[in-house]
Formats: sequence, structure tokens, C-alpha cells
Amino acid sequence: MFRMSSVVCLVALAAQTLPAQTRSNYSGVLTAGYRSGPGLEALVVADHVLGRTPLRVRLGLRYAAVGAGRAMDARHVFINDNTNGTPEESAHTFGLKLDLLYPVHLFGQSHLYAFGGLRRAWYMADYRFVDGNEDFEVTSNHWGLGGGLEKRYPVSPRVALTLAVGLDYYFPSAIYGHDTTYFPDGTSVNGRPGYTYADADNAVGQPKLDPQVTLGFELRF
Repeated sequence: MFRMSSVVCLVALAAQTLPAQTRSNYSGVLTAGYRSGPGLEALVVADHVLGRTPLRVRLGLRYAAVGAGRAMDARHVFINDNTNGTPEESAHTFGLKLDLLYPVHLFGQSHLYAFGGLRRAWYMADYRFVDGNEDFEVTSNHWGLGGGLEKRYPVSPRVALTLAVGLDYYFPSAIYGHDTTYFPDGTSVNGRPGYTYADADNAVGQPKLDPQVTLGFELRF
């Protein structure tokens, strides 16, 4: 059977045969792992763009399937107090990240980087009540900050495997569902009587603290 290890070895061998003068300061990275749920990420990394410093700059696009919170509570906060129907829910986030990476020497490890930077996330949850005649979405978008450590395992001058752990924090933002919006300052548009931003926040799974562990494959262009 053709195994993943064979694929890595073939890619590394092909990369080593390319002439050195074609190498650039840019890399592409694909990662998979856990980000408050299973997710994927595509990144572009630039080396030495800030003069001769060892800083790397990284821009990424991510997707993750995440928790939708509590469907019945979301229905009460955004729609009505009915309880009929069987709830089905799903949620995901799309996100952008901009990081600076700096080489560090911890635990006796080489090729270890500390990273940190800006985050932007778009959250969408879908709630459906089978036989309850309700189907609605709740959305929010957030700015955030994140950081962590990344270990690179060079396979060849052009190929490396990566292992990263990190934590992102997202600032509170307006939560919109149906025709209702709740704001962090306690105000709302068409808010349901007796419900607040805190109730909406507790009902849905919008990003707050986002721990992550990812494995990646990096290829220098």
C-alpha cells in the first residue's frame, strides 16, 4: 500500500533536486488539527522581509467546525419561547490570521518559533427544529489576538513538517440572529423581552478562547 511516509519522501527528494538559485523567501503551509473543533488552515510565510532580522511573517486563512451552543436557548433568545420540535444544530468559523514568528531556544530545541499576532473570525451557527417549523442562523464576527509555539522538523531544504500549539482570544462582538441583534454594551435591536447579551452569548458557541493544536506541511517556493 502507498503510505503517507512515501509521499513525504518523494516530495522531499524532488525538492532537493531543484537548483538552489530557484529558492525564495516564501513558503506555503497546510495544517490540520483542533481549533475549538476540527479545522484546516492554509498559510503563506515570508522570511527576512524585515531586513536581516530572523522574523518570519505569516498570513493564513482558516476554517473550523465548532460547537453551536444550546439550540433551545438560542431559540428562546432570538425567536420565541416554544419548545416543540427536535433540535439539530451545526456551526463553523472562517478566520484570518497575521503572525510574526521569532526563533527561540527553549527545552534544548532547535527550529522552535514563538508566534503572535492579529486574528479575525466569522462565526455562523444553524439551528433547525424538526417538526417545530423553525430554522434560523446566528452570526457574529470578532477581532482577536493569538500566540503560541511552533516546532519545525526540516525534511529537506524546501520541505518541513510543523507542530504548533497556541491560544487565541476574541473580543466580544454583536450577535445577530433572525431579526434580532444583541450588543456587548447591553443594548439590542429587536431584543426579546427578558433576554440580554449575556444570554445570547451563553446560548451560542461564538469564539472566545480558542485553544489549538495543529500539524502542518511546509513547502518553500
